[in-house]
Amino acid sequence: MITAVVAVFGTSPFEDALGGGSDQRHAPVESGNDEVEGARPSPASQTSPEVRWSGELVAVMKRADLDTVPASRTYGEGGDLHASWGRPKGSTVTAYFMHDVQGAEFERGVRVTPKSCEERISTHGADSIDVEAGVRFCVLTNAGRAAILDVRSVNLAADEFTAQVTVWEK
Repeated sequence: MITAVVAVFGTSPFEDALGGGSDQRHAPVESGNDEVEGARPSPASQTSPEVRWSGELVAVMKRADLDTVPASRTYGEGGDLHASWGRPKGSTVTAYFMHDVQGAEFERGVRVTPKSCEERISTHGADSIDVEAGVRFCVLTNAGRAAILDVRSVNLAADEFTAQVTVWEK
């Protein structure tokens, strides 16, 4: 398993290194006891899907490609999601999914696996999700990998959010 901290760059490298602007409207969420299959070593994880990478993502207007290790920023074509202002502007930040990518929310405490992510998207898939600290959602990337994002904080002034991400191999 690869663990990384990823900043998908926003307006300047200096702001990105600091995680974006300083106007945090929602406090960060502490790591909970939510289970992410394959993320913690255990005897059962030997048969669990392999984690491709896990780490922090600062989602901004530029697209994030969750299939790269770790996630990277893309221009034009490609990418899986980006953050932008929701409606009405200034009241929320929204995760928008690119191309054929869809996402679906999960409640805290629910065990998430690649299979449960795929099943949830098949019945509750959406093209965008309004995020706030504490929201959990999964996506199926352009390459067909399942990923779970636990939103830790939202910066309304910068239209971005920070999430703990786990991406599984196919």
